[in-house]
Amino acid sequence: MPKPKSGVISPVRSETSRVVPVSPDGEQELMRFTRREEGVTRASLGRVAFVPLLGGKG
Repeated sequence: MPKPKSGVISPVRSETSRVVPVSPDGEQELMRFTRREEGVTRASLGRVAFVPLLGGKG
């Protein structure tokens, strides 16, 4: 399972989650990391493709 960049999960308080895109080898997967007393759990939320917003309102 892909891992986030270093330091992305450490600021998360106990019993809270962070959702981040993770990109191994150019593919992106949306992952939810949840910090609990027993450690960090992770779950895949599926593959995603983030694209830049273009134009005056992006």
